[in-house]
Amino acid sequence: MKKKFVATMMALVTLVLALALTACSSGPEWMWKPGEDSTTYEVAGHGPYAPTYTVYVKIQAGDDVLYDGTVTLVSDDMWANEFTSAALSEKGIAQDGLSAGFVNKIGDYENKEIDGQYMYWSWSVNGVMGNWGCNQYRLVDGMYLLWEYVASTY
Repeated sequence: MKKKFVATMMALVTLVLALALTACSSGPEWMWKPGEDSTTYEVAGHGPYAPTYTVYVKIQAGDDVLYDGTVTLVSDDMWANEFTSAALSEKGIAQDGLSAGFVNKIGDYENKEIDGQYMYWSWSVNGVMGNWGCNQYRLVDGMYLLWEYVASTY
């Protein structure tokens, strides 16, 4: 009787764990399936022991996806703006403000009022909105960097 109880409990625990893993297999809400874009970039003047990291980068303005894929970077610093700059350079997309850490324009999308709403570029890493300049935020291998052109809620 005791063996049957233990076996039943083990089966139940296994079932619960399997269901939990299945439910979580799609990943967190902020994690997306990267697209086909890919670029590799070496920051000028990097040291001989600079790491190489690959980050998932997506840059979008509504339905217009400007970049979606991976950026592999060799850099001493691994700043978010370096990954963004590499992605935009790969696509030949102009930007303004990236080196200062506060983007004013990417491609045709500029921070400005449109139809009574202020539109601006917002960025997040692994689902957490950046709370300072992207030129002072270090990324590590496997992170997700998302840029979105959004309407202000203020």
